[in-house]
Amino acid sequence: MNAAPVRLITAKCNKLCSLVHQSAVFKDAFEAKFGTGRSLTQSNATRWNSTFCYLQSIANLDPVKFATLLREQCQPQLLLSAKELEILQELLEILQPFAEATELTQGDSYPTIGCIAPTVLGLDHCIML
Repeated sequence: MNAAPVRLITAKCNKLCSLVHQSAVFKDAFEAKFGTGRSLTQSNATRWNSTFCYLQSIANLDPVKFATLLREQCQPQLLLSAKELEILQELLEILQPFAEATELTQGDSYPTIGCIAPTVLGLDHCIML
């Protein structure tokens, strides 16, 4: 997978998440399209998996409603082409095991040291497939 398209896609998705959280007008339009109280996961600089979560939340949006929203809100530069949506899905598929491993090993309410070796072996198995 070429890194340049991935950077462009993540930048577009990050901008979209920022718009939802920083613009009341855009948030209202987003909720009108996708449902009241619905939002996108916000990025968190200290946790890599927040990127995975917001990419996944965008990938789960209805593409027709998504495209309509962006056009109506004069944000066509954030539209994802069919190829970009395909790359996004592939990226999420690659990152899914790492996101699961991160969730498992960052627990606060249970000891995680026993999860480390099985998690590393599981990731190794995923990478070798």
